[in-house]
Amino acid sequence: MNNNSLQNKTELFYYLLSKTRVKTNIKKQVRNEGLNLFPLSFSQEEFYFLNQLQPNDLALNLSFAYKLSGQLDINALEKTFTEIVRRHEVLRTVFIENDEGIFQKILLFSNFKLPVIDIEFKNTENHIAYAQEILSDLSLEPYDFVKGPLFRVQLIKISNEKYILWWGMHHIICDAGGQIILMKEIKELYSWFAFGERHKLPKLERQIADFAVWQRENYETNGLKEKILDWTAKLSGYDKNITLPPKSERPTMQTFNGLSEEFYIDKEIKKKLKELSAVNNTTLFTVLLSALKILIFKFTNKIDIVIGSPFSIRNYDFLENLICDLSNMLLYRTIINKDDTVCTVIKKVKDTILETLKYNDVPSQHVYYSMNRKREPAYSPLFQIMFIFHQIYTRDNDQFLDGVISKYLHIPIKSSQFDISLFLFDDDDIGLYGRFDYNTALYTREMICEFIECFKEILKIIAENPGLKICELSEEINKLVGMERICNNG
Repeated sequence: MNNNSLQNKTELFYYLLSKTRVKTNIKKQVRNEGLNLFPLSFSQEEFYFLNQLQPNDLALNLSFAYKLSGQLDINALEKTFTEIVRRHEVLRTVFIENDEGIFQKILLFSNFKLPVIDIEFKNTENHIAYAQEILSDLSLEPYDFVKGPLFRVQLIKISNEKYILWWGMHHIICDAGGQIILMKEIKELYSWFAFGERHKLPKLERQIADFAVWQRENYETNGLKEKILDWTAKLSGYDKNITLPPKSERPTMQTFNGLSEEFYIDKEIKKKLKELSAVNNTTLFTVLLSALKILIFKFTNKIDIVIGSPFSIRNYDFLENLICDLSNMLLYRTIINKDDTVCTVIKKVKDTILETLKYNDVPSQHVYYSMNRKREPAYSPLFQIMFIFHQIYTRDNDQFLDGVISKYLHIPIKSSQFDISLFLFDDDDIGLYGRFDYNTALYTREMICEFIECFKEILKIIAENPGLKICELSEEINKLVGMERICNNG
């Protein structure tokens, strides 16, 4: 990517923020043959914190599956995962508490055994559906932070030339960036063990445990303490419980049972939205987040809206090759008005994003502690709606094993971390692929489908008429999709 292809200075800011790698002199800590205990990184601490607050939350279980067709070398695949587990300490790490605090404990390396389930002769009409049921159950199994493992792999054999490869992990050990690294290493190492093609993977001199020690030692010298106080002050007074109107009263305790609903935005609308972002000197992420805030405003009439969104802080040179979690949850707070035009809302959201990114390294759990709010067991601690936009569509990475045809296979885990999570992916072939994850204790499928239709109409209208006031936009949507009944509930 070169500067000429960047839409504007804001786009350049995002690009440099994601691509610049700060060189560090982080010291490699001594490893012993026996007990290796290290402090948690701030990202690990966030997920440990969530696990303590929400021990039944299975939405933090990550899982991926691929259908494989061809002459799979199972021995080479087992060696591949063995080498990955050897290389990345986090895949053999557990988390323990003692009188001195909470620690990550690195377990000694031992050869990895690839479990295989053979369903070739299983009496079933649809072997793929049967395998999906097995993997869905596996994806819902909780992870024991103390005993481990927090990384699991499963191979299902359908026939001599048909398999399903699945792997799962808890979010505390891997984020989206880590998944990309994992897939790259699977590809490189499988080619090495199956075909003798020497891999080009770098030696990992330091690991996430070394970074965690450095983070803790430099907590004050990096100005993080002051940032936490400053950011907490700017978030003061926001309503963390804003959400889309549920079907009935909330349960007294937060639940995590969920489902997903997929949808698509066609290429023509995406093109117009990108043009709108260029005109407003911003990014597609900003425009999509603005649309979501307009949707929330429409259904709630709330003007002070906070949405959570994860941000990966892989801004140090040695972190770019590590499988680990380096995400931090950012809170995007925007105050809008019914008389704001679409472009005004986009400008406000852009300013919100630029301001929030200054605090990208402020751990969200420290913000929670600093606010000193009373815990409400019916709600998530910081916000209820999450937004994620990926410019790389995960299914674009289908072909990742040489000599074998691989195809992404969706395995639903039937859980939702928040009331609603909106995922959007840039799919060059279609436009935008979207997914609403929702809590089934709060919403029915019919309600979510209506929210989706409303969101799609918002995108269409703002792409074609960004000069509209959002109160006028709301009236236009009511005419187009007949939303009066639900809107009155807000």
